[in-house]
Amino acid sequence: MTTMWAWLVLFLLGAYHGLNPAMGWLFAVALGLQEKTGRAVICAMPFQSGVTMQWWFPVGLHTLGYLLTTASLALVVYHKLGIAFLRSAWFNLDLLWVGALLAMGILTAAI
Repeated sequence: MTTMWAWLVLFLLGAYHGLNPAMGWLFAVALGLQEKTGRAVICAMPFQSGVTMQWWFPVGLHTLGYLLTTASLALVVYHKLGIAFLRSAWFNLDLLWVGALLAMGILTAAI
């Protein structure tokens, strides 16, 4: 059961990674707006993770969480929210990101 939690945490860290607009979903939205199709948003996804495309299971699982989150965000912003959402409602995730990294560092050191 402990192993299952570790894999879930790894996936969720990838999903959290995907929330950061610097990780590519904003680029995918821009490409979709430029091409005027949601298909361009999806086609942009494989190019966002060139660093973790090795097929080791942990890296692949993290990448899957990251790409699913990035693709979902890009499609929701493209189809439903629009760029006005980004101007008015987006908040900076840097502080939350630092907290998550710090918490994982402390947890890792404790184990």
